[in-house]
Amino acid sequence: MNKKWLIYSSIIGLAIIFIASTTTNVNAHTYSFDVDYMKTNVYIELDGSITIEYWINFTCHSWADPINVVDIGFPTADYDLSSVKAKIGEYDIPSYNIEVSEVINIGVEIWLTGHYIDPGESGQLYVIGNNPNMIFGDYENESLASVEFSPTWFSSSFCPTYEYLEVNFYFPPNFTNGNEVKWHYREYNSYSFTEIDSTDYLIYTWTETNVPMQQYTYGVSFPKDAV
Repeated sequence: MNKKWLIYSSIIGLAIIFIASTTTNVNAHTYSFDVDYMKTNVYIELDGSITIEYWINFTCHSWADPINVVDIGFPTADYDLSSVKAKIGEYDIPSYNIEVSEVINIGVEIWLTGHYIDPGESGQLYVIGNNPNMIFGDYENESLASVEFSPTWFSSSFCPTYEYLEVNFYFPPNFTNGNEVKWHYREYNSYSFTEIDSTDYLIYTWTETNVPMQQYTYGVSFPKDAV
């Protein structure tokens, strides 16, 4: 790893939702929803990238317009558009309905064509994608690597709170020594271990309940030789 990679990893995953209007009377359209549940998995990969997974449960308010497209931010412009996949409920969203966002600076727009979340209804959006070049050097200890990440968030004018927010950091494959790890910004709520395809993973988990809709940043440092 290049030691010149000093830490600058206030990684922002800003997301907003845009409603495509089919009428010229824009003022007649109103958008409002709840984020009942959002789970984010961040997998720290051996190639220096991170793979990001989202499960986001929306409830569209009964007096609002349907949700027909969602914009999801990525940490940096290095994100791999071709890696981004999405589902709404059990429906796989075609790749041609996942495009570079025209609303946010760095991110994608995911069109829910034919599978809108209608007023008074709920739906779960699943998104996965990869963002290269996300491991940096720790600014306090040059023997450590560092990753920081902010999960996507939405305009508070559309949704004022996360009812439940969960962020899981999966450390590099087969690195399981939590004694060699430090957290950034806020202490994790819990840690656990899991096995995926015969590979062991250490997981740090943060949870938030009924918190304001805004940016939250989480981070970890770990030995550079783990990647």
